[in-house]
Amino acid sequence: ILFEKGGVKSFDFSDVPHDVAVPIIGIITKLAYDGQRTQRDICPMVIFCDEAHVYIPASDQLSSSQRRMTETFEETAKEGRKFGVTLFPATQRPSELNRTILAQCGNFIVMKLNNEHDKTIVKGMLPEGNVGIVESTTMFRPGDCIVIGDASPIPIKVHVDLADERPTSRTIDFWSE
Repeated sequence: ILFEKGGVKSFDFSDVPHDVAVPIIGIITKLAYDGQRTQRDICPMVIFCDEAHVYIPASDQLSSSQRRMTETFEETAKEGRKFGVTLFPATQRPSELNRTILAQCGNFIVMKLNNEHDKTIVKGMLPEGNVGIVESTTMFRPGDCIVIGDASPIPIKVHVDLADERPTSRTIDFWSE
């Protein structure tokens, strides 16, 4: 699965209990990173980590297993580019994400932010004179985001079409309900 050329591989752990899913995510990341390091023919890959703050937390009060997993993600973020592995953490809570991961990732997609501390973190990533764009994130609709980093010469707001096949979510649409 990991070294087959092309395509997208998606691992959905939404139905797996949290205490089981988190170590599995760490193991898959470690296998992908270690496999890439030992391969002669590198197959570029991006490991997209949705809700990354859940399993790559900033807290200093981690259990030993959480620390080991966090170290796996830190090593992947710091060294992975040499081996064709890019870590792409996605979170609406950047203030709760591991600091090393935040520092090592060169591109960010910022979606709706309501928390002032999270907005401050994102403002610190922006070039001078562009911090005002972060204030607009409070009003974002699903699909709205700001692209920041090497992928965009200037921070830019874009709208991404929502997928036809939507993930199963129990989020209540309060307006229509």
